[in-house]
Order: sequence, then C-alpha cells, then structure tokens
Amino acid sequence: MFQTSQKFVEDIHRTFGDSDVEKLDVSKVKNFPLNYTQCLYVVDWQSSRIVYQKNVQNILGYNEDEFNLQKILSIAHPEDLNIVKRITQAIVNHLVENPGSEFHQTSLNITYRFRKKDGSFIKLLRQSSFFAETNDGKFKSNISLLTDISFFDDSDIVHWDFITPRIDQEKLKNHVYAEFSSLFTDREVEIIKLVAANHTSKEIAEKLYISPHTVNTHRKNILQKAQCANTADLITFCQKVGVL
Repeated sequence: MFQTSQKFVEDIHRTFGDSDVEKLDVSKVKNFPLNYTQCLYVVDWQSSRIVYQKNVQNILGYNEDEFNLQKILSIAHPEDLNIVKRITQAIVNHLVENPGSEFHQTSLNITYRFRKKDGSFIKLLRQSSFFAETNDGKFKSNISLLTDISFFDDSDIVHWDFITPRIDQEKLKNHVYAEFSSLFTDREVEIIKLVAANHTSKEIAEKLYISPHTVNTHRKNILQKAQCANTADLITFCQKVGVL
C-alpha cells in the first residue's frame, strides 16, 4: 500500500531535491492561453512547491494558498488515488533510473476524477511535461495542464499514456499494475480479452480449442476473482487494473 500523500510528496522531493535550490523562471508560461475549461500549474520538485498556477480557482475552487502538492493528491477520487500514485511513482523511478532521458520529449497524459472545493467531482485530463532542469542537467520541474473533460467522460476508469523515447512500455505497465499481475491466469486473460471483443462462449471455445463448458467455468471463476456481478462490470474492472 502507498503511504500518505504527505509522505509520497516527501519521497519524490528526496528523489529530485537538491540542497542548493535554484530559482525557477516561470515568466514564459504567464501568457499561456487557456480556455474556460482549463487551468495549469508548475511544480518545482527541488522545493516541493507549486511555484505558479493559473485559473485553478475557476476550475476547482481552491485559492493559491490552498492548492499545493498535498492538495493535488488529496483531492483525487479515493478510487483513483492508488493507481494515480502508482503511475506517478513508476514514472519517477524511470526518470531516476535513466538520468540521460530526453526530458524535453517526455510527457504524461492521465485522466482521473478531482474533488472540487464544493465537494463535487469532475473528470480532468492532466497533461504533464518537462518544464526546467537544474544547472547540472537533472530534472527540476514540470508543468501540468488540466482540462475538464466531464462533458464526454465521467467514468471511473483512469486512462494514461507516458510518452518518452526508448522506454519499455510493457515493463512500465507491469510495474504500475503489479498488484494485479497474478490475479488472473494467462488462459483467463485470453478469455477476458475475447469476452471484451464480444465473442460468445461458443466462439471462444472454438478459438482456444477448448469446450464451451470449460469456457463457462473459466468465466465463472473470473467473475469471482474480480468480485464482479456481470460481464460489463468485469470489463470495467479489467480496464481499471490494466488487463485490458
């Protein structure tokens, strides 16, 4: 299990932090054009601070003093928080383990639910990319653009994509979804993917050269493992944990 949001931020700060905190110039983003569904903020990981934010109060309701790193994590929907932290940690690990990464070509696109100050939730697309590096070439800060996408996606599925040169995407996803990697057998995963593609038990049996009875037994066991009542719930669950 992940630690508290405060501890999580502190751990990332220790990873990227430096005793000699260099000043960050944010003047180049002050005129960044935003529409009425967007806001942005810049994080300085050396100081573990949000050093610039724009339009956050209009989108989420929090003023500049309220909207800090701890707040960003604490307002993620409880059902989304664990996977968001896993994704963030996996990317931090990648950046640390690959100091020669082309930061300028690295970005994270992720969608999840945020709690507004009034207590309601909205689905946002967070697009985070490199903003600045230290004098000795280490990762220093990133900029995140938040866009309200609730009008076309209010689901509880966290979609994400990490773009960076020379990365093993399969290895990264295995790390993110590690706790679910042994939930289903290889055969069960095959069946889940075919079910998601709208194949019947008879069609699945023909494709996998097994009996329809065996397929139905697998499907029953899969539902029990996932603690889902029906196929629709199963597909949603598998999308959330990276099986699909």
